[in-house]
Amino acid sequence: LARSGQLARAEVFAGRSLKILEKIYPADDPALLRPLQNLSCFQFEQRKTVMVRQTFQRMLAIRTSSPADRALVHGTAAALLQAEGRFKEAEPEYLSAVAAWEESGRGETADAAAVLDGLGTLYILDKRYKEAGRTLDHALAIVTSAKDAVPTDRIKLFNTRSVLHA
Repeated sequence: LARSGQLARAEVFAGRSLKILEKIYPADDPALLRPLQNLSCFQFEQRKTVMVRQTFQRMLAIRTSSPADRALVHGTAAALLQAEGRFKEAEPEYLSAVAAWEESGRGETADAAAVLDGLGTLYILDKRYKEAGRTLDHALAIVTSAKDAVPTDRIKLFNTRSVLHA
């Protein structure tokens, strides 16, 4: 649904799936991280920053033991801080997310490229255009070869690159 642009419906389904999982898993179980991160993505896309903050607070209550878990939390923190205009705080969160994806062995996946896209956007907003270009080039190289990348991933990157060129 999200990939077809039906973000509101995607958010509803993500919320429903989360409620089902919460009946099975304790509130601090890492199994809930990815569904919460997906929910926050759908909320971000709809500019529901207050709801993202609430979802993120739920993510913080979950124990994160693996690098991939940490990457999800750092990536969501970075995007939220960026949305709030707190660029100096967002950058280290993005860098921590990238490092965690690399540590998990998933530094060449669509997830890592999405974090780099966010970091590139941050650099654009902060008028650090050369850094943005290098970061977006790296993200595009990942998306071009990543087996888990979908056309939407490339479209988002091209959109960010067009903003940089503008």
